[in-house]
Amino acid sequence: VAERLINTLSEPYNLGGYTIYSSASIGIVTSEHPVSSASEMLSNADLAMYEAKAEKLDRPVVFDRVLREKAQRRLYVENELRDVLSRNELTLFYQPIIDLETEELRGVEALIRWFHPVGGMIPPDEFISVAEEMDMIIPIGNFVIDEACRQLADWRNRLGEHAPENMHVNVSRKQLEHPTLISVVEQALQKYDLPAGCVHLEVTESMIMHDREASIATLNGLKKLGVKLDVDDFGTGYSSLSCLCDFPIDALKLDREFVKKSDRDREVTLIHALIILAEKLGLEVIAEGIENTEQLALLQDLGCCLGQGYYFSRPVSGKDLEGRLCS
Repeated sequence: VAERLINTLSEPYNLGGYTIYSSASIGIVTSEHPVSSASEMLSNADLAMYEAKAEKLDRPVVFDRVLREKAQRRLYVENELRDVLSRNELTLFYQPIIDLETEELRGVEALIRWFHPVGGMIPPDEFISVAEEMDMIIPIGNFVIDEACRQLADWRNRLGEHAPENMHVNVSRKQLEHPTLISVVEQALQKYDLPAGCVHLEVTESMIMHDREASIATLNGLKKLGVKLDVDDFGTGYSSLSCLCDFPIDALKLDREFVKKSDRDREVTLIHALIILAEKLGLEVIAEGIENTEQLALLQDLGCCLGQGYYFSRPVSGKDLEGRLCS
């Protein structure tokens, strides 16, 4: 019945001279999961419906206990996230970015981690999307920028030549669209007396294409500060070459899917072409997701200069990374 409803509701219709296309998301609850009230049954059906909607499924979703646990977990994360900054539960881990020719550390990418005193480590893919929906991503993103700059300045002051050359920081779409981003970065640089060229801000293709003109203005403003701009997950968006032409970019980060599939001829050809293109445009190339010696050897042969991945190191705490830097 639900499938017939979806098929019927997906048929186009005419409204005011326009052809309109619509779709439906359907959630189903059955007696397999007994409930104590009608409202609880409707709530369960609602959860299933939103799951179908969120996953963009063209089929109905039947409620099960996994959905209930998922909803309860999300509510828990949402409630705990409200005061996460005041409780000082967020910290940064760092993944080394390596010179593929010498295998020496060149920089690090800052990656946020949430250590809850009761719930333990809550992974970023579980709370970042919730933070974006709650508009918590702006203060959290500002914390990441400030803490990453503080850590790099501290390493530079104490470790000298052993410190990483640069710090890579991810920026969310909402941060990029927020009018305070440039001032937040500028204040962090001034606060820690950090050379702007040491900081790389990473954005994705889809992010900067969401509002093209606004993105160009913001990125140009950041470039005036002297920071570097990287396109993360390059090659997965719908306008890669347009990005290279129109945005003030310094580096490309090849998406890990290219490296993962580098045992196939087409991917190898594509990686090689992107490396040559970047070289002609004066851009650095950083390969993500390097996991074994075969991938490393291939990227070296293709002329890729920089890379990161589990082959070299998982993300580690600042203390652990410092121990490696000094050893």
